[in-house]
Amino acid sequence: MTPRWVRLFAVALAAKDRDRLVALLADQIDFEALTPRRHWVATTSTEAVDDVILGHWLRPDDVVREVRSMTSGQVADAERVGYRLVVRRDDQDLVLELV
Repeated sequence: MTPRWVRLFAVALAAKDRDRLVALLADQIDFEALTPRRHWVATTSTEAVDDVILGHWLRPDDVVREVRSMTSGQVADAERVGYRLVVRRDDQDLVLELV
């Protein structure tokens, strides 16, 4: 079963609720992610949300239409989470996968 915090994070992500996203993460985190052209790193919840998640991955005019899937699991001593979102951007529906 998907942990409660992963489901709550998905709801906040879909709503682009900055304050809730920050609150659901620890203040000090080890956040790393890879996209085709960049390695993203953040050490605080505020950096992860403001500079990466809402600062680059989801644009201000994006509308999250659906949370298509959620996954979570352990990788060594870290928690791995993934979300697949249907996002309306520039009059097109896109599927974004955040893992």
